[in-house]
Amino acid sequence: MPTTKASAEAALAGRLGVRAASHLEEASPAGVAAMATSGVAAVLLPSTAQLLRLRPPPAQAIFQA
Repeated sequence: MPTTKASAEAALAGRLGVRAASHLEEASPAGVAAMATSGVAAVLLPSTAQLLRLRPPPAQAIFQA
């Protein structure tokens, strides 16, 4: 689901305890933290952001979480 505003998908993935989440271009810092706490793997797909002309996923924040 493409989105152009901050979203809560990463936080929801953390709350639900899913195994992995992708398309994290609009993940908030709180969402990234929720994913890290729950052990959710982040699947980074940089080509999606390039093709849709979105900002790239917050890879550095995800790696550091």
